[in-house]
Amino acid sequence: MADMPRQDDLTNEEEVLNSVLPSKRSADKASPDCVKKQKALDKEAHCNAVHEQGDAFSEKLCPPVVPEDEIQSQIGTHDPPPAESLLSCDYWDSELNCQNKDAEWLVTVQNFTFDPVILRRELARMVILHEYPLSVVDHIGFRDFLHKLNPLFGMVSQNTVENDIMKIFKFERCIAYTVLHESSSGRVAITTKVWTSSDGNRKFLAITGHVIDEDWKRQSFIMRFANVPLPCTNKSISKVILDCFSYFEIYKKLSTITVDSYTSDDGLIDCLVDNKLPGNELLYKEKLFRLPCFAHTLSMMVEDGFDMVRHIIEKIQDSIMFWTSSPERELTFEKAASKLGVSTTTKLVLDYGLNWSSTFLMLQDSFIFKDVFSLLGQQESQYDSLLTTEEWDLAQEVCNRLQFLYDEMKTLANCPAACMYLMHLCIMKLTLTDWLKCEVPGIKEMASKMIEKFDKYWFAARDMLGVAAIFHPKYRFFPLKYFFPIIYGDEGESEVERIRQIFYRIFNEYKNSLPIDEPSDEELRSRLSHTDYMFMIYMREQKKKEPEPCEVDLYLKAYFDQEAEDFDILSWWGGKKQYPALQKMAKDILAIPILSVDVENAFDIGDKILGANRCRLRPTMVEALMCTQSWIRRRKRLDSKVSSSAVNLHSFGTIFDDAYAEKGIIIKENTAGSGVEFECGVWSK
Repeated sequence: MADMPRQDDLTNEEEVLNSVLPSKRSADKASPDCVKKQKALDKEAHCNAVHEQGDAFSEKLCPPVVPEDEIQSQIGTHDPPPAESLLSCDYWDSELNCQNKDAEWLVTVQNFTFDPVILRRELARMVILHEYPLSVVDHIGFRDFLHKLNPLFGMVSQNTVENDIMKIFKFERCIAYTVLHESSSGRVAITTKVWTSSDGNRKFLAITGHVIDEDWKRQSFIMRFANVPLPCTNKSISKVILDCFSYFEIYKKLSTITVDSYTSDDGLIDCLVDNKLPGNELLYKEKLFRLPCFAHTLSMMVEDGFDMVRHIIEKIQDSIMFWTSSPERELTFEKAASKLGVSTTTKLVLDYGLNWSSTFLMLQDSFIFKDVFSLLGQQESQYDSLLTTEEWDLAQEVCNRLQFLYDEMKTLANCPAACMYLMHLCIMKLTLTDWLKCEVPGIKEMASKMIEKFDKYWFAARDMLGVAAIFHPKYRFFPLKYFFPIIYGDEGESEVERIRQIFYRIFNEYKNSLPIDEPSDEELRSRLSHTDYMFMIYMREQKKKEPEPCEVDLYLKAYFDQEAEDFDILSWWGGKKQYPALQKMAKDILAIPILSVDVENAFDIGDKILGANRCRLRPTMVEALMCTQSWIRRRKRLDSKVSSSAVNLHSFGTIFDDAYAEKGIIIKENTAGSGVEFECGVWSK
């Protein structure tokens, strides 16, 4: 066989092993008698395994299993080789042992049907899910592994893998479209995040949709991972976003767009609204459409704190690099910590620049080793990064305030619904104001810079978040009535009234959009007698004179148990059928995110970085890989209506669940060549 090793290869491999294994070198050099004895053992151990394919033969060495006492006598003072060493018979005689039908580890599978298309599909999914390079199919070790696993499988080329990935991408995109439209009949909240290639030559815009499904669970769907031509202008970015809206047909279903640092310019929103977005379909005539990303605002506020202690952070970084540069210095540091009774469970860890929380945690952990650094500074002359007492005190003052921002960011990132954002932002605003009263030099200036950035976000987001806060059934208008007078002073009541008016106007928009369930006059006339018909007309007129109480008034006056535990806001609204307009309104507004990134990336600084394995690919392939990875992981993570168990993708979909065919997802054979193609009715345009 072509893949079998040649005799020369086996000889070379044996020479390499002899050169690296100390046990055999010791045996060879121990004495002439030992050398002769070893050669005799090797000669007795020689086994031939002949594999025939045509006229090709290969021969392989098989050293015997030497008793442990003899090995010890040969290698002298050296330790015996481990049980799993390369001299193990299992390694050398793997093919011969496979022919041994009595080997207990061998498994015989009968009536096994091999489907190479399934392996091709799983190979493509593996590359997608784990971000392997497409060149993995050319790696010798990987090819040999698959050949040993199943000799019937012929390794495919990179072009074939790319084609398979595109087929999976098109199929998963159809499922995402269907689930996005069927999971919620309400509006979609959009978030955007810019990714940059590792070489800095490309920009990609990730567009994600957020909805609350029919089970009142928050769902997120990545919709595009599109390449944005450089330079990234409002026009080019808006074109990508509008193409995405057109692709997923959500022009009339938008609620807000939460933009990140790169797309925070007001001109972008103007481009979106002026070009193709129907302003009369947006909430409150597009006045609440834009919502900045709070993660970007908070990262800039934290940078103001870091700037104040930048020289201290550099000294701490130098100290960590100095005491972790060698095992000897690490041991010295541990001994000093043990001498002072400092716990060494916390390790010295250097921060990394892509996440501001890592710098904060490094700064916070450094206080644990404050005395250790001081002691070692007196003993080690080369250590010149020791902080003074004044520097430690200033770092402590800044770190205490950053701790508050860190905790608030974690809370905001894990909020279950948008109605909880405003209260935390009010607490942050009041806390920042209190920092202005601090007498520590520099803290007041730092707080002033932070407030300037926070207020810019506050004035852009307060209306939308104020409306969302009213949907908390436990608090309703109370957060506004309590915090706004403190924040605005004498103008607090007018600010509360302004939010109230916005809330009622949006409510009226939703109320007018609800279908009317009352039968028409013609229907009543056809099925009622003349007397009954006239009585129904009379009752309608009386109802107009005495209208039913407004839903909002009923909701605001309803009793709610303030001590209720394990309260799920979304589930509560899901069961309030007596408030049809408010329920529909809550479903759209409570899905709005305050961050343009997911929880894991809430502390990121700047753009996300695209890995090197993706940067070299064509933009269309990058989008296919990134989007498909997110869709597959989402279906594996969530118990969604479209689950992997419901999709039988034999031969990339030749066997398909009937439910998906009803949703417009059609699979047809590719008559031009081998394999199949996906055709989705929703994409047919």
